Amino acid sequence: MENIEKKLKKIEIDLYNLKLNFSKILSILDKNFNKEIILSLLKERGLKPVESDEMKLILPKDDRFLDEYFELLGSYYFRRVLSDMIKKKEFDENFVDKLKEKWGEKAVKKYLPYIMKYEIIIKKYDRYISNYYDIDNFGDTLEWYIVKILLNEFSIPSISNVKIKGLSTGGDFDIFFLLLGKLSYLEIKSSPPNNISIEEIENFIKRVDTINPSVSILFIDTTLNIKRNIIDNMKFLLKRVNREFSEQVIRNGFYKVSKGIYVFNSKRSFKISFNYVLDDLIKEERY
Repeated sequence: MENIEKKLKKIEIDLYNLKLNFSKILSILDKNFNKEIILSLLKERGLKPVESDEMKLILPKDDRFLDEYFELLGSYYFRRVLSDMIKKKEFDENFVDKLKEKWGEKAVKKYLPYIMKYEIIIKKYDRYISNYYDIDNFGDTLEWYIVKILLNEFSIPSISNVKIKGLSTGGDFDIFFLLLGKLSYLEIKSSPPNNISIEEIENFIKRVDTINPSVSILFIDTTLNIKRNIIDNMKFLLKRVNREFSEQVIRNGFYKVSKGIYVFNSKRSFKISFNYVLDDLIKEERY
């Protein structure tokens, strides 16, 4: 009996992986598959998605460094140091010292040479100057990175920066992805938890209700505690729309707040956190 159960569990996992990889096969056969199928699923819900504007990406000037840059983006502190420099646009050693106080001297000393090697920031005399002067935030680049993670590491097609007309909650959506062929949604917040308003959280929940995705993720790119301001507000707001709230702590900084809704921070890499989502979904399929 025990051997039969083990075999059944293996078959379930194999089927899950087969479904997971099927979407990647389709995307290889048709390069526009990701966009077309996701936009089609949105239209089936009576929504009006439109082509997004070209994303404003912060990338190395030399493509030879793309792989190395991609790996570094997995570091929370690299993202933060780079993001602050991009926002500042032009600065001197005094600002570098402030970054050392904020993110740690070790992190700034480690990552500033890479940022300059990639010519994202260049130095002229005693000034550091952004080579992306027209870009003042890191949002599109972070979306680009996560889309790459979903496809390369999990075989999950996704698209970012989608606009939907006529929604009271605003029309700009960060990432839609196909999980087991079903439409899913990921929202990214980069502000500290205390700076994320209850209205922003409410808009996320309203969007989930409107779109009805299979899985919804709120990813907050911070290592700060998200329990008090984010999860507690989630509890209040979910109950207000008669959606079940279940504060299931899967890991430190990782919560399942309702069926198919996950909220997590950057206590660990996005790849590891997304694996927790998949593990939980596999458990749901078994029981």
